This record gives sequence, C-alpha cells and structure tokens, in this order.
Amino acid sequence: IEQQISGTGWHNLSNPFENQTASSFGLVGTDRHPNAENLRQWNPEAAYVWENISSGTAALDPGRGYIGYFGNNPLGFASGLQLGTGPWTLSITGKPMTTVSPILHHYVKIAQNTWEGFVKDNETDGWNLVGNPFTSILDFSTLTLPANVNNAFYIWTPNKVGGAGYVSWSGAGITDPYIAPLQ
Repeated sequence: IEQQISGTGWHNLSNPFENQTASSFGLVGTDRHPNAENLRQWNPEAAYVWENISSGTAALDPGRGYIGYFGNNPLGFASGLQLGTGPWTLSITGKPMTTVSPILHHYVKIAQNTWEGFVKDNETDGWNLVGNPFTSILDFSTLTLPANVNNAFYIWTPNKVGGAGYVSWSGAGITDPYIAPLQ
C-alpha cells in the first residue's frame, strides 16, 4: 500500500499490517541520528506523555496511532523518518489486518487547554490515539460507536491554515468522514 505525505513536520500514522516494525515508516530514532526522536506514541498511562520510539526494530501495534516527523529538523541536522522537503511516498507491504480491536486508553480532560490537564477518571472517559488499521479508506460515519465515545475524530497536520494543528470531522476543518490508510 502507498500513501502520500506532504508538508515538513509531524503526521499521524498507523500500521495496517501484521508483524511490522517501526522501520516501515523510515529511519527511526537512533537509526537516523543519535539524538533523533522522530516517531512517537501517546501513552496516557505513563505520565501522559508522547513516548519516543528509539529504534526501527520496535514492533508496531495494529490500530495504534503514531505521530512521525517528516523532513529535516529546523536546526539543520537530518532527523525525519524521511528527509528532504517532500512529498514523500510511504510504501509498505505485508499481510493486511482484517479485524482489529485496539486497546484504548481511558482518560478524561479537565477544563483547561494543556496536556497536563489529563487525569485518570474511569474506564469510560478519555483521549486516545488510534489509527486506521486497514489498507482501505475507513468511513468514520459508518462506525457503530459506544455511547461513551464522541462522534468525532482529529488529525494533526503541519499544513493547516494558520500553521500546524489539529483538524477535525464533526467539528471544523475536515469536510468528509474518511480516514486514509496508514493514518
């Protein structure tokens, strides 16, 4: 499967294949540069932080969302999963997933605008980073969601009008409910 990535910066990624490693996205962490932190996963259970994936040999969880940096570091050294100014083409092969039940991390956001505002509440509330675990487009509007899951999704993009940030469906910014493969 192939997916075009454009715009230097952070992009949401996911894995639609069985038995894939982080190197599927490019040169990861210390494989690229001794100080590179170019692929991360959200882990609200570990002090609510983005965890760096430091090696291309790390296993990718199907259905889990990742955020990866594409392009050269603003300080000038090579640090992205893919270098240059893009666009980049991710090309990944493998045995496609046919069913996925992602493990969701359940946290609730306090009424403030910082990541430090996340606190454990109960097993039905929270922010999660999940990706499209399939090799085809996922139509979010066709999903049957539990009552405690909001009917919305957000995608981080470096290409947003006004600068990098989240765009959302069932809010503002995304005009259709489709989530691309590998996103």
